[in-house]
Amino acid sequence: MVVLSILIGFVLPRFSSFYASYDSELPLLTRILVTSTNTMRDWWAIVFISLAVVGMAVFTWMRTEEGRLRSALWKQRLPLLGGMRRRYLDIESTRTLSTLLRGGAPLIHALDVVIRSSSDVAYRVKLARVRELAVQGSSLHEAFEEEGLLDLMGLEMVEVGESTGALEEMLEHVSTTYDELLDRQLSTAVSLLEPAVLVTMGVLLAMILLSLYLPLFNVVQVI
Repeated sequence: MVVLSILIGFVLPRFSSFYASYDSELPLLTRILVTSTNTMRDWWAIVFISLAVVGMAVFTWMRTEEGRLRSALWKQRLPLLGGMRRRYLDIESTRTLSTLLRGGAPLIHALDVVIRSSSDVAYRVKLARVRELAVQGSSLHEAFEEEGLLDLMGLEMVEVGESTGALEEMLEHVSTTYDELLDRQLSTAVSLLEPAVLVTMGVLLAMILLSLYLPLFNVVQVI
């Protein structure tokens, strides 16, 4: 970002002044970059104030109940990151539920605690529906499946735990398995993120440098 700022804020204006002294039309890429830079330079205060106002409005909205719920749903639907967040929430809920059941807490009371301790508003809504279904007589794995919690492997583990009377052990096994899967997903994401950032920055720098040096060919022809 520092390199980009130097190129756009200091190098590009000097190149623009140099090119302006010649009667030659700039390439499209250079014109776009020069126009964008001039707009940001001339209207930076308005742009900054507008971004600040929008940021404050979004921050205020996200503090409301509807804003927290919608932002939580948005986070869960993000590509790649949303899946990892949902898996983390599954780990959080199954591990807490397993601990409470192992300590002798009734299932409904344990679900109440899990709902209150969940770190995601949208996930708490689903857990509340799971509790309602459990109160109505549904099995835990059916309630999880109804609300889209856990994957097929996790649901089968919970079903086995309920049928064998070892629900707390299977819930712990689900959380441990998901924890290992999440760890591998995070490692893969980080290993992919580093080259992606390098490639993206390289492409941006290449486009800026190309926009700076393309006009030189026209200038040479004019000279």
